[in-house]
Order: sequence, then structure tokens, then C-alpha cells
Amino acid sequence: MKRFTETEKWRDPWFRRLEPNLKCLWCYLNDICDGCGVLSLDKDLASFSIGIEVDWNAAFKAFQERLIDIGNGQMFLPGFISEQYVELRETCKPHQYVLNLLKKHQLNQRLPKGYAYPYHTLGIGYTYSMDTLKDKDKDKDQEQEQDKDKGGAVSKFTKPTPQEVAEYAKSIDFNLDGQLFCDSYEAKGWMIGKNKMKNWKASVRTWKTNRKLEAGSAQKKVLPSYEDLYE
Repeated sequence: MKRFTETEKWRDPWFRRLEPNLKCLWCYLNDICDGCGVLSLDKDLASFSIGIEVDWNAAFKAFQERLIDIGNGQMFLPGFISEQYVELRETCKPHQYVLNLLKKHQLNQRLPKGYAYPYHTLGIGYTYSMDTLKDKDKDKDQEQEQDKDKGGAVSKFTKPTPQEVAEYAKSIDFNLDGQLFCDSYEAKGWMIGKNKMKNWKASVRTWKTNRKLEAGSAQKKVLPSYEDLYE
């Protein structure tokens, strides 16, 4: 089976920091998963295939929300779908196969109500309901109005500093490494998918949503959502 690979991962700070064996393991997992990013984890086979004994504690710690335990010995790569298909559409016949796999694994039941607008970044993704998207549009309009009140024209996007990111995250009760956030987007040219970032605070909020997956590992997990392309 042939599939796409994320060439930008070699520029991503998260991927660069991985040990060589974990880089190899990450590529292996993306190669052996099914069409929607689910795989049955055979640890012995994984170690045999990449040619080195895998330290799974280190692997799970490094991959965190990029590799989710969905029970019954199965793992899920939440960013795989956006990497392969960009956006799933029910009207597209090839995509119907993937949607059926999601139903088979009962992953569709964990998605928020509304359709997913995916974005792509090494397995971190977000889905917002239409109500949430409307709320984000309201935030955007309010910010533009505030800019107009200050001087007339709407201000252009300005990259935040790590300190600004950390302080904003703290204000919404979220512990975030501002340097990691900035490095991640700097490697992508501050792009979200094919679009320039317009609101870095919205991106911080989506990171907060995704990190909630780390809590409640013993409970039924909610899948991460795909970040809105049009923030």
C-alpha cells in the first residue's frame, strides 16, 4: 500500500529532538496503521522491524497525544487522517472507506458534533463544531474592531514572543512552553495548513484543548480535534 509521508517533519522541533530510534519508530507506526490511523500494537514486531529494542516508556512519553491508546491493544494516530486526506468528505467515495473505518473503531462517536476542518502538523489535530467556529469568528471580529478603534486599519499578524505565549496561556489556566509553541510554528513559517496564521491566541486555545487528552488515561478518551483552517 502506498501513502503520503510528511516531509516537513524533518524541520519540526518536536521531531528533531527525538532519539534516532524514536524517529524510526514514528515512521514505522505511520506506515503500518490502517487507513484511518489505527494499529494493533505488536511491540515485539515493532522492535524487530526497526532493528532495535524499543523503550516504550520513552516512546509514549515522547509521542504523548500523537499516539492514543483506544483500548483492546489498539493505538490511534490522530494526525494521520489530515496528513493523508487533508479533509474527509462524505461525498468522496475513497473517503467513505476511511469514514467506515472510523465507525468500525467507534472513533466517530467521540468526535464533537459538527464537521472537522483539519489542519496538519505531525499528528496534532483539532475538530471544532460549527458553534465553536462561529464563536471563533466572533472573537476574530471583536479583535478587528478593537484594532480599528485604536487607529483605523486592521493590524497585520505579529508573531508573539515565547513570553507572550506563556503569559496568555497562564491567563486561560494552561501551562504551555512558549518557546516550544513559537519554535513549532516558526518551523512552518507561521502557517496553519496552507494559510497564514491570523490569531495565535486561538492556536494556544486549541493546544489547551488537545492537552486535555493527557489527563484521564484511565477513562474513555475524547479524540483531539482538528484546528480550524480559518481562524
